[in-house]
Amino acid sequence: MSFTFLCECARDFRAIGSPIPTLGMAVRLMVRQAGVKEGDIVADAGAGTGVIAIEAARKVGPSGHVIAVEMNENLCTKARKRIASADLENRITLIQGDAFKLREYLSDLDERAERFDSVLSTVPVSYMPDPTSYIKSLYDATKPGGTVVQETHFAQKVRHLFREVGLQSIHSAFTIITFAPGAVVSGTVPKEDKVSDQR
Repeated sequence: MSFTFLCECARDFRAIGSPIPTLGMAVRLMVRQAGVKEGDIVADAGAGTGVIAIEAARKVGPSGHVIAVEMNENLCTKARKRIASADLENRITLIQGDAFKLREYLSDLDERAERFDSVLSTVPVSYMPDPTSYIKSLYDATKPGGTVVQETHFAQKVRHLFREVGLQSIHSAFTIITFAPGAVVSGTVPKEDKVSDQR
């Protein structure tokens, strides 16, 4: 990770009002690991205050779109304000709802779109009663050849979950999440994903 990359993270996240400079590093890393590019349709699961959705929306450009899902009403209010001040309301759909329902939200937005190019998640899977079901829902919401990215403080556990559901090319990049060491774990949905295609 270059010094220039770190400086860009700090600058960008000061500009959007993030109180935590290290957050920029994790967010940039997530979007980079997902390979988000112009024209992509991206999901941000556990969108919080919208910083990941904003970074992804900048990458997808005017021909792409981001669906950001957050359960907490207060965080949704903050995200809505942050998205408006970044002038990205036309590229981001913010939904107060359940991250397990990503495919449902996508079909509500666009009946022709079945799955996302990439899914980025900050939902704390390590504290879920059934984390495998959650990671499987992310897998199911992602196109064959697409990428699932999970931010975590427990990289080994998430890597195991990724393998368990069938994600391939699993990669971890270590970073600082808030003020503690963490990782961004990514995996690819197999291009020949016949099981998910039949769902």
